[in-house]
Amino acid sequence: MVEGAAGDPRFIDPVQQWATSEASPSGIAVVGGTLFIANLRGEVLRAVAVGDPGASTEHFAGSLGRLRAVAAASDGSLLLVTGNTDGRGDARAGDDRVLRVELSTPVR
Repeated sequence: MVEGAAGDPRFIDPVQQWATSEASPSGIAVVGGTLFIANLRGEVLRAVAVGDPGASTEHFAGSLGRLRAVAAASDGSLLLVTGNTDGRGDARAGDDRVLRVELSTPVR
């Protein structure tokens, strides 16, 4: 019935939302107290603190292209998968690829 904020007391509005042009969530991983969201559109990895869900931080904006997936790795890092060769992104040498991102706080 509703997508995003409804402004209707029958529904609970989301604490955050992004325009489709800025976010097309394609993968999600929870690491400790942080929710990481990979986005195809917007080409960004968003980090949302579970304790402050109304705020977010953007990482890699436009530098890696479309982000297809994100996952916590067993060694404490984060794995990202790019998705630029499906005809919608700008393919780069070596795409698509899996990238390892070291976190300042290890994944457990």
